[in-house]
Amino acid sequence: MSRAAAAGLLVLGLIACREAGPPAVEPEPAADPSSDPAAGGEAVPAWADPTLPVATAPATRPWLPAERAFDLAPRGVARLRLLDHLDEARIVVPQDVRPLDSSRDGHFLLGSWTRTETQGLYEHPSPVVLAQKRFREAPPGIALVQDGAPLPFAPGVSEDGPPRTGWEQVGDTLYLSAAAPPRPGLVLVHPATAQAEEALNHGVVGGDLASFVRREVTLGGETRQALHLPAPAALSLRVAAPAGARLRLEAGVQAGPVVGAEGAAALLVYVDGEERLREELRSGEGWRHLELDLGLEEPGTVELTFRSSARGTGERGYLAVGVPELLGPATESLEGPARVVLLGLDTLRPDHLGANGYPRETSPNLDALAARSTVFARAWAPAPRTRPSFRTLLTGRWPLQAPAAPNLAEQLAPLGFATAGIVANVHLAPRMDFHRGFDAWSYHNSDPAEVQVARALSWLRSHAHEDAFLFLHLMDPHIHYRAPAPFLGRWSEAHDQGALSELHTRWTVASLEAQGDLGPQQQAWLAARYDEEILGMDAALGALLEGLEELPGETLLVVASDHGEELWEHGAFEHNHALWEELSRAVLWLRAPGQEAGQRLDTPASLADVVPTVRELVGLPPLEAAPGRSLAAALTDTRGTRWPAEAAAIEARPLLLGHLMFAPEQWGVVMAGHKYLWETASGWEALYDLEADPRERHDLAATAEAAATVEAAREALAQALGATEAGGGWRIWLDDLRQTRTVHFEAPVRAAWVVPPDVAAAVRANPLWGQHPELDPEDVATVELGDGGRSLVLRPGRSGSGVVAVLGAGPEARAVVLGGEAPVPLSAELEADTGAGRLTARPGFVLRPGTDELAALREAGLLPSEAAGQDPAEAELTEALQALGYLHP
Repeated sequence: MSRAAAAGLLVLGLIACREAGPPAVEPEPAADPSSDPAAGGEAVPAWADPTLPVATAPATRPWLPAERAFDLAPRGVARLRLLDHLDEARIVVPQDVRPLDSSRDGHFLLGSWTRTETQGLYEHPSPVVLAQKRFREAPPGIALVQDGAPLPFAPGVSEDGPPRTGWEQVGDTLYLSAAAPPRPGLVLVHPATAQAEEALNHGVVGGDLASFVRREVTLGGETRQALHLPAPAALSLRVAAPAGARLRLEAGVQAGPVVGAEGAAALLVYVDGEERLREELRSGEGWRHLELDLGLEEPGTVELTFRSSARGTGERGYLAVGVPELLGPATESLEGPARVVLLGLDTLRPDHLGANGYPRETSPNLDALAARSTVFARAWAPAPRTRPSFRTLLTGRWPLQAPAAPNLAEQLAPLGFATAGIVANVHLAPRMDFHRGFDAWSYHNSDPAEVQVARALSWLRSHAHEDAFLFLHLMDPHIHYRAPAPFLGRWSEAHDQGALSELHTRWTVASLEAQGDLGPQQQAWLAARYDEEILGMDAALGALLEGLEELPGETLLVVASDHGEELWEHGAFEHNHALWEELSRAVLWLRAPGQEAGQRLDTPASLADVVPTVRELVGLPPLEAAPGRSLAAALTDTRGTRWPAEAAAIEARPLLLGHLMFAPEQWGVVMAGHKYLWETASGWEALYDLEADPRERHDLAATAEAAATVEAAREALAQALGATEAGGGWRIWLDDLRQTRTVHFEAPVRAAWVVPPDVAAAVRANPLWGQHPELDPEDVATVELGDGGRSLVLRPGRSGSGVVAVLGAGPEARAVVLGGEAPVPLSAELEADTGAGRLTARPGFVLRPGTDELAALREAGLLPSEAAGQDPAEAELTEALQALGYLHP
């Protein structure tokens, strides 16, 4: 049987019907939350639309080259995601299922307090989760109230104890220091918790029912696209299904955001009105995997109904039905499915792998894989840190354009691919929105590679006959460098650990270094521990590679690292602080289905190339205006007619670098065999010939021979950052400016702006976790151009210290500072002491990026609320960030 004929037999679809009859649910929500919405048999209006959408066979794929050596066009078991068709469903939900004793306004009445061992100190379990374990200042949006008056917040009272009077929350416990035992009637006020639970009840939030029930639900670190059916509720769909079709779903119960609250509900599934499945579920149990054979011996139309039934009193019945989908049978007439596995290896330096000549045997399984893969030996990550690099890897866009762009799961799901992400880095938690569009997302902070691989193989095997996309992220060999047995100590035992902790971070290492307690032996110990982590991860990957070989169909395996790790090559440790090669070079390997002979290519590649490559191989058109290029021809060009020309074009493009957090803002581009680096605030720039000087020891930026390369790199950097204001100009340093001053120019200048003070900070603020820069640009000064661009008015802010950038009109521009100096050429430097602060002007290249990370995330709607709490996992995320050194103590 042909593939097209087989696919045609396995089409799944929604069927519209205008026949009146006893439906599974009524058309409007039940007014009484205790009523059973699926009972009864009243006549209801006919279905509104007789031409509902159906899942169809794959479209033709004109984009694949004729000489392709393999085929990743979707062709697995037919799937119908019921979540995609809720507009055609009948939905009934209750108005409000919160227990009657639940706080409706965020006021939680506290019961009896327990006396601690400290005299005058009392404790009480808190009903709310806050954004971090401990606060130095009063956490926003929360108060402890007695007799209508808020009590003072007293940070540290749980440790210091009396005589201070006040309260604090540490973790999930409230502490109160008082001269006398607390009287009844204390109230904890936290509206955010009440608002979070309001969002789970349709009678409170309103809106259309399809949007209300379609949501993502996280249980035990596992996030699913799901039906939200607060008990008692019901949802019904009519579907066309082939013989042998089965229903697959996961089910679980949320407790709601109130600490200590429990949830319970029953899930009932009906097929054509007949109960076929009943499951009793409680919160805290996680997701339960369920499958149901519809019992169809012939193709036919069935009506599926999902009901939630409440259990107990005072319990939340927030039932979730995760990834409900209808599957056709796996038959011998179908070819095997297409599969894309994207393996993201955190913090892995390419030069610490045996396949790249490393002397230690750190990577036997990866080395064997490299021998059967297309290895891009010169590949770069866009950032020396996780979040921006993986945004690029999953979207094909540079990090500042990536937040609003669809990720690879969103691009493959419409073709029928099942999608899952299994990750272990706190920056990939659902809060960061990487999970958008994935059917399933599993986040477990810092779980070891062995556990992650087991999860991946379980998911792959459960989807063995389906077209599937899996993003598997392994946290090893990220700090703290603690490989599992028997790998721990393999090489590090030969070196002196000194005062280094087993749970070291960049900050503890830096502290020891500053004290003179970290020398060559300790540096060697850390490097050896890093290598042991690679070896432990490699052992786990052996099981993954064997498991992939056992799966039917064709698998494209992409192996990529998000950044490297500095081990003092340029005098520093860890990552996220510089753009040197040991930090910005990435692993990028592609193994085509059935590929046995490896090839090693020197064509410069980027993580931005992965999405365009996958898109071409599955038959999707190229991304428009994207920096990434498809590398597919390197895998499919069996006759050598495409790749040479495409490789030449790829060689000529610039690759963007940047996005530091633990150093002043710095940007760079790799192009024409060189790396150009530029610092926003200081104007420092450097150029390295990566072929002649791979260790980046000899800066060529100031040499006459490199002038043309530097100028081209500047233009490429401006284009990559979307900067419309870039070119020659000045930086004017303001040092304690206290009076308004005017700078005059001989020729008009094009623009002037205050450089955000945070870009010059050694440790940047992390707004995603409530950190904000100490100074804003207006705290430095406000600037105004006048006289047709010939004068610049500087009005000092509360700080009066910082940097103002001025974009000149061209290389012939000259400036007059404060109106009393002679014209100064662009190539000169000038200082002026005004008596009310010092001005220092230096010429150089200035650039104003088109956006920044904060603005990009805000535009994409990814910035969290300022209110503390709302997310029960928030405290765990914050603690994970602090433990790993992401949030500077």
